Amino acid sequence: MEAIKKGTAQAEAAGNETAVNNSVLPGRDGDDNIESNKENMQISRKRKVDNSLMKNDKKKRKPLSNIMNFMELDQHEQQQVQAAWDAKDNDNVTVAVVGAASAAPSMLDKVEKALTRPETLKSPVAAEQPMAVPISMPDAVPQPLFKVPASSPPKLPAAADVVNKTEEDNASGESMVLSDNLQQKTEQPTAVQQLPPVPPVPSDVEDFDLKNWDDPLQVSHYAQDIFNYLKHRESEFRIGDYMPKQAHLTVYRRALLVDAMVDIHELFKLNHETLYLAVKIVDLYLCRKEIKEENLVLLGDAAILIASKYGDLDPPSVKDFMIVCDGAYTKNDLLKMELETLSTINFNLGIPVSFRFLSRFARCAKVPLPIVKLARYILELSLTEYVTIGFSDSKMASAALYMALRMHDGIAKLNQKIWSPTLIYYTTYQLVDFAGIIPLLNAGLHRKTLAPTLTIRNKYSRKKFLRVTKVPLLSNRDMFHANLDLNVGNKSTE
Repeated sequence: MEAIKKGTAQAEAAGNETAVNNSVLPGRDGDDNIESNKENMQISRKRKVDNSLMKNDKKKRKPLSNIMNFMELDQHEQQQVQAAWDAKDNDNVTVAVVGAASAAPSMLDKVEKALTRPETLKSPVAAEQPMAVPISMPDAVPQPLFKVPASSPPKLPAAADVVNKTEEDNASGESMVLSDNLQQKTEQPTAVQQLPPVPPVPSDVEDFDLKNWDDPLQVSHYAQDIFNYLKHRESEFRIGDYMPKQAHLTVYRRALLVDAMVDIHELFKLNHETLYLAVKIVDLYLCRKEIKEENLVLLGDAAILIASKYGDLDPPSVKDFMIVCDGAYTKNDLLKMELETLSTINFNLGIPVSFRFLSRFARCAKVPLPIVKLARYILELSLTEYVTIGFSDSKMASAALYMALRMHDGIAKLNQKIWSPTLIYYTTYQLVDFAGIIPLLNAGLHRKTLAPTLTIRNKYSRKKFLRVTKVPLLSNRDMFHANLDLNVGNKSTE
């Protein structure tokens, strides 16, 4: 028995010594373990898609699999997929006009006709910017700072007068330049002073900024002026109908690109506003330059890289994008596209986005979190809809918030007024101002679940986003019931 005990003790001691030798200790195998930990840290940043790989081994993994696989299809297969994307579920969207309302034309009827005939939709950008121009220019031509009154042509001076005034001109030339520059500097602020004043808060509206006046994070002293200025800048970033001049781009491909951008945005856990800014950068680039098919994915990733540097505290590095792209492009390609994109949009990144307006409107109206999540889902889903690119972001945010309020209440509260005086004041919009956008967003909700919207739908189906995709949908008629007089003339939206 004693021999057996000694043998067992020796075996345990040998096992402990082996365990110590295999542990992470300086000077032994610790360096190899540290290197493996670094490698594991890099691998952990990759998206876990091993369980969601398609059966076809040739297909690439997410997040770029949808758009890359689509590009590998032949032209006939791409047309079939495009036709499936264009088909909508109009059964739940169609409005049945009953009784006397069918005799009178309504704003809603005009909008629904525009859904079947997109060319009749009064989009401000499509009407104002001709498609024959290769590069879309701003809607409004910058006016001079001051107007020179018209007068008769000046008389040519005599030769003696020119000689006599040469020394005087040379002596005062520097002062003239300085005075001209000073005059221009003093005249420039007049363009900013043309902003409309902030109206006083009505008596039936709670002053959100005054209530949070002592909270420095709310910036209540300047909040209303800031958003008034953002709305004023919306006209500087209008997006026209660029699809006719893009030979290698379709509506479906753009939707696939946005879907991939949403996936990458989720992978890096970036701010919500970064996604909207990145999509806006892509649309602005496509308005001004024609994109090649092989550079489409590169443009989307470059836009996310730029937007994340602008709005995130910890933006992803270029090496992170190299992991995500899975060999679709090189590091130099990404850096060149980043510089080209910034040059194309004139390095102007102060773009008003709809998410920022939605956050402000919901905060001022004290909208509950489930409704805010639903509004974000509607707004984010609209990023894949090409038909909505011509509308202003503040109106898009207002339409999404109205739809979320309406859908959350459900059919049981159709007679309830949704657009309150508080929302009217802080958004500066009546319901009729953005009513034409609502059927377009509602059609996107009723659309068949296809590849370009799977990422967003799956994202908001999770518990983190309160599973807002399961909220019952409403028809257009129910959306406007008891809130909008359909006999009112149609008012164009911008």
